Amino acid sequence: MPQKKSSKLPLQKFAMVGTGIQGTQVAMIAARTGYDVTVFDPREGAFRQTFEKIRTDLKAKKVTPIIAWIKSIGFVPLTVKKELLGFCFNRVWRAIKRETLYMWGNGFVNFMDVDRAWMIFTRMKEGPFALMDKVGLDVIWDIEMVYYNDSKDPKDRPPRALKDMIDCGELGVKSGKGFYTYPNPAFLQPDFFK
Repeated sequence: MPQKKSSKLPLQKFAMVGTGIQGTQVAMIAARTGYDVTVFDPREGAFRQTFEKIRTDLKAKKVTPIIAWIKSIGFVPLTVKKELLGFCFNRVWRAIKRETLYMWGNGFVNFMDVDRAWMIFTRMKEGPFALMDKVGLDVIWDIEMVYYNDSKDPKDRPPRALKDMIDCGELGVKSGKGFYTYPNPAFLQPDFFK
């Protein structure tokens, strides 16, 4: 919430803490509210514990206490130095989603082969399609549409095949079916790499 120096003069700063705000353009919030905005977006689970921070006041130097606090609660601070839709990690994750969905949605690859390759090369327990299932395919669609609506670039539009899955109720882990079938998805089976 906005804080006031006195009853008459606003300090012109406020912070937002939340998850799922990566698609928020911080400068847009600042422009609409007239306040300098700092966003802290905690991430847990499959993507480790990180805390993304982005400011609209790029000249601010007093972030050391905030960074120390973020570290004290067991998170790794990721600082974004200027406006960037998706912040830091989500831009990288977004590129992975965009390319894997493009290859799958256009019939170039089998999604399981992408996950197999990912799991072999990164030594992770899941590949991008399994991770998308965990997030929820409807959520993935909505996030990808934020990027598409921002850029208007046809390459940024998620594939129709993903929307068809969602329309059939295949939302991932939460519905029991997405790219994989749950609770025993193929990527957890011993013969997945054979």
